Amino acid sequence: MNINNLIEKVANYLDGKVDNFDFVIEKSFTKSINTKDLKLEKYEVKESINFGIRVIKNNKLGFATTNIIDEKNIFETINKAIELSKFSDEDDYPFAKKEENKEFNIKLYYPQNVSFEEMLDFALDLEKNLRKDKRIISVRKSGVGISEEEFYYFNSLDNFYSLKFSSASSSVLAIGQGKKDNQYTWGSDIKRSFEFLNKKEIIKEAQENLNYLLDGEEIETQNLDIVLSEEMVEELITALGSSFLGKNILRGKSLFKDKLGEKIASEKLSLLDSPIEKEGLSSTPYDGEGVKTFKKFVIENGILKNFILDLYTANKLNLKTTGNCFRSATSLPSPSFSNLIVLPGKASKDELFKGKVLYIISAMGLHTIDPISGDFSIGVEGALFENGKHIKNVRGVTIAGNVKDLLNNISLVGKDIKWMGSFAAPKIRVSNIKIAGK
Repeated sequence: MNINNLIEKVANYLDGKVDNFDFVIEKSFTKSINTKDLKLEKYEVKESINFGIRVIKNNKLGFATTNIIDEKNIFETINKAIELSKFSDEDDYPFAKKEENKEFNIKLYYPQNVSFEEMLDFALDLEKNLRKDKRIISVRKSGVGISEEEFYYFNSLDNFYSLKFSSASSSVLAIGQGKKDNQYTWGSDIKRSFEFLNKKEIIKEAQENLNYLLDGEEIETQNLDIVLSEEMVEELITALGSSFLGKNILRGKSLFKDKLGEKIASEKLSLLDSPIEKEGLSSTPYDGEGVKTFKKFVIENGILKNFILDLYTANKLNLKTTGNCFRSATSLPSPSFSNLIVLPGKASKDELFKGKVLYIISAMGLHTIDPISGDFSIGVEGALFENGKHIKNVRGVTIAGNVKDLLNNISLVGKDIKWMGSFAAPKIRVSNIKIAGK
């Protein structure tokens, strides 16, 4: 069925039946390959198309979705949404008119015309090159995947847009052998297109992880400065992310619900939400409600500048939307981040690792940070450094405290930034963290 014809028919069908509506159509294609021990383990190809409709009638919301895309079923789905609206509570549901986003000029789509043989060769070559490291005794998975997506949005205010996206990813999971033990290691890369994937960087990441994981041991309980790897910065901010979302502000389930405009972190920390980034895989000119997207600080020099809002949560909080609605054909609108960037500082590697520090590259339980109190106790692995010299690897220890103190104790931010899909960050040093060991 022609998508544009379908959109016109749906709009005409809904005319006069409801007060407001919007709908989403999503088409996706994915292909992935996994190898194990230099043999093909899995090859998967998926295609899908979904339609989701949200209607407002008498200030009541109805929602329905289907993956059977023909005219008869689409209209049945619409009628189901209208019927379901009768059972909802009354509320206010704002909708957006179309605004042109003149700032956006980023290429989001590259045709992923990649053959099975090319993908298999990539995965096998990644595995073969990693095995050149004599510490690697087994490769549990070497994989590569590609995806293409089409997204169509239309609402009752004649706000319409369509976009095409592409992405490609690759990862490896292996086991390395040390003098005392064996440890898992990993490396990954995700880009806009298969042609941009970097095998050397994936292998380098897996090797560097082994450097700091093999033969780890406990250290004495003490207070130390810690340095978080770029991946650990991502995990920390992601774990905290729910505290900035409008829906959790409304529910009171946030550390920062009453802190807008106040200092919540070290002045060294600035966190930018930017949907307009060439390297960011969540770049988009419009959010899931057809609102024009733009850059905004979540945290600027330690000050909480913005919550992350869609139209509904912004309306409830008497604020303006930040253009951060996530919407799929199978879900209702909800606020979500686009590309998150921890802005780089001025610290060199030598400055980050000056004195005695624990370099953390793996943590277990970051998701357990209490979203209301901020308390945490997390098992970590990494390496002990003294004045830039790698002393020994560390595991079997925990760091504990409150995330508010952790944010305020950020003392240095590295000058080199690393992109990881929809997140970019440098290394960060945090002062005076309690390390619980032996």
